[in-house]
Amino acid sequence: MKIAIDVRNLYAPALKGIGIYLQNLLPALAELDPRNEFVLFYDTRQQFTARLPRVAGFTDRGISVAKGDTFYAWEQLRLPAELWRTRADLFHAPANTVPIFGPHPRVVTVHDTKALEMTTGDRKSDFYQRRVQKWALRRADRIICDSVFTKQRLLECVPLDEGRVDVVYLGINDTFRVIRDSERLGRTLAQYGIQRDFILFAGGESAPKNISRLLKAFSILKNGSDLETVLVIPGIRSQSILAQHQREAAEHGISGAVIFAGYVPEEHLLDLYNSAQFLVYPSLWEGFGFPPLEAMACGLPVAAANATSIPEVVGDAALLFDGMDADDMATKMRTLLRNPELRLEMRERGLKHVRNFTWHRAASQTLDIYHACAGQKPRLAPELLLDGRQRT
Repeated sequence: MKIAIDVRNLYAPALKGIGIYLQNLLPALAELDPRNEFVLFYDTRQQFTARLPRVAGFTDRGISVAKGDTFYAWEQLRLPAELWRTRADLFHAPANTVPIFGPHPRVVTVHDTKALEMTTGDRKSDFYQRRVQKWALRRADRIICDSVFTKQRLLECVPLDEGRVDVVYLGINDTFRVIRDSERLGRTLAQYGIQRDFILFAGGESAPKNISRLLKAFSILKNGSDLETVLVIPGIRSQSILAQHQREAAEHGISGAVIFAGYVPEEHLLDLYNSAQFLVYPSLWEGFGFPPLEAMACGLPVAAANATSIPEVVGDAALLFDGMDADDMATKMRTLLRNPELRLEMRERGLKHVRNFTWHRAASQTLDIYHACAGQKPRLAPELLLDGRQRT
């Protein structure tokens, strides 16, 4: 098949969730069936960094609109016109939104439904997401969701035939693994001023990540105890959000026990996963949620909020708490800190559980959806059907 894909997120200057999704999914698709041809579309008016996969079968094409609103016209007018010229067999929109009209069967990945359910105060954006995109999703041929939770929320938001909505779990990059080089790990910890045992948070800076309540829970854990553990919080880039959390830490009396590490590149995050006592993940809204599985792949125990898709994704390999209850969060953190045998048990559970999340499996299921959408039967190479790696 000739498959067209919107890769604006892959070509963004800084890779985030959807860009990482594409960066891992596209090479896996090509590996599974090298006979397919992929045409990747990006917006030439935006600052971009080309990330064309370094395997055969991929070409990219920059397109633009002359003037006016840069986003909606590109997606709803310019892109469909270019798709018609491309004569592809299929179009995949991987970032929650999709053109209303198009000349080819359309697959769209919906990672979460926040934009469909919540208002931002921007009337134009809210109308586009809550009205236009709901209509567009109803016209899509197939919809891929990252979790059963997201599928259920989508079906509550948009009247859809459930048979057109598939769940495909994401994969975890092989980069995340157990590291036993103590000198390497020590150098990374020294770079961030980490000199004691520490609990790690990972996941971003937005309000649903629940950092404010995490700081309160950590203060409950620390106050009145002799624990020397510190809390390491990477990933906060906004100076205003950083200042807010620094004030909260000071109000709770834990400023000296919290390290705000700033931007941490992936290789250093890998080292932090391999050095912490456990990961605490208090997020209140996730369509999927990479950090708990990344931590498990590194042998790090996980304590996480019992919210949205998180219990579904982590299974029985994490210790769950009420993300709205700082006392419960502190209790579960204390349980892991005081019980090394439990940490070892959670480590082993996590290493086993994370094997279920591979990009090979995600790509295999996505290819089957492509073929079904295009009216074809799955066409994987015979050896891939024999080696036990087919979809489950």
